[in-house]
Amino acid sequence: MEITSDNTEMGKAVEHHIISMLLKHGFDVYVPIIDKGTDLIVKDENGGFIEIQVKSRRINCDDDCFFIKDFEVRRNFLIICHNWNEDKFFVIPSLIFHRHSKLQENKTYRELTYSKLKSKGCQEEKGLDFLRKALESKSNRVKLFLDEEDEEEVNAYISSIKNETQNC
Repeated sequence: MEITSDNTEMGKAVEHHIISMLLKHGFDVYVPIIDKGTDLIVKDENGGFIEIQVKSRRINCDDDCFFIKDFEVRRNFLIICHNWNEDKFFVIPSLIFHRHSKLQENKTYRELTYSKLKSKGCQEEKGLDFLRKALESKSNRVKLFLDEEDEEEVNAYISSIKNETQNC
């Protein structure tokens, strides 16, 4: 059977490949119903969450580029770039991608060379470690809009529920 040459099919296949790999490594992965620049959301039990855009290309040389629609830099927005030819991926924060990429003349897409990605991104296992650390960052926590007293009450309630379920 021949491997697809359709970019949409290839992109979707890589997204599912990345989802599978993240699940195997213990991440909670969610897929938005509508794709507006976020392909996946990864979260943890403490309210940390990261938005991820997955990009895949057939890379033949270091000057080949990954392209992404221009985006707003966010602390909890990461980009996973997958090299289809080598089946390798790199995790790169949106800030780093944005800083080292070039805005195309049409001002719609940003492009980052593979050589720049390799020097600035975290490859495979290091990328997964980076994702774990990003989830643990307090800046990536969903903030409860409670004052301190209410937050203590909520935390006490959650603890009591956990204790009750452990005793069942």
